[in-house]
Amino acid sequence: MERTKAILVDITKCIGCRSCEQACKEAHGFPKDTEAKLSTTALTVIEEHGDKYVRRMCMHCQDPACASACLVGALKKTALGPVTYDKSKCIGCRYCLVACPFSVPRYEWTKLVPYVKKCDMCAARQESGQPPACVEACPTGASIVGWRDAILEEAQRRVPHPPAAVPPDRLARSTLHDEAARPIRADRPLVEREDRQPDPVEAETAERVVEHEPRRLGSVATTPRVL
Repeated sequence: MERTKAILVDITKCIGCRSCEQACKEAHGFPKDTEAKLSTTALTVIEEHGDKYVRRMCMHCQDPACASACLVGALKKTALGPVTYDKSKCIGCRYCLVACPFSVPRYEWTKLVPYVKKCDMCAARQESGQPPACVEACPTGASIVGWRDAILEEAQRRVPHPPAAVPPDRLARSTLHDEAARPIRADRPLVEREDRQPDPVEAETAERVVEHEPRRLGSVATTPRVL
C-alpha cells in the first residue's frame, strides 16, 4: 500500500480551545459561530464528554465506505490520504450519508442546489506542502499530521501501557471491525454472554463450517478494516 498522510488526535492534550474549529471555518469561508455538532458549516467540532474534549471530523478511512457507496465517484480516497469530494460529479443520492459508519457527511438540505459537505483534510493545502488548517492552529499538539506509519508509531508511543501482543497497525482498527474479522470457532460461543451457554446445534454447525470452508473464513479473518 502506498504511503499516505494521517492525522493523530490526542484527546489527552486537547484543552477545548476550539482553535481547530475556527481555523477550519476560516479556511472554508464559513461563519465563525461555534457549533455543537458537525454540520455543513462545521466540518470539525469539539464535543465535551465529562472533563474530556473529543474532536469529531472525517476519519479519512483507508477503505472508505462513503467512496464505495458513491455511484459516480464523487468521493474518492486520494493517493496522499485524504478522502475528497467532487461536487461536479455528485447526483445527490446521499448514499454516502447512509454508508458512513461515523455519520460524518452532511447534506445541504435547505439549498436549491444542495451538495455534500465533509472534511477533506485540507487536501489542497497538503499538496502545496502546508499542514491542514486545524493542525496548524492547534496550540498544544493535540492534532498532528504526518505519514501514516509514523503517526501509528507515535500513537503507540503515547499510549501508557499498550498490550505487548498488539502490533502498531491494530491501534487504528475499530473494535467492531476487529470483532467482525474474527473467524468462527467451534470452541467459542457464537454469542458471548455469561448467562448463555452455546447451543449444541449452533456449535456443531460452526464446527462444520470451519471444517469445510477454511479458506473462505481465512480470507475474512485477514481483511479487517483499517482507519
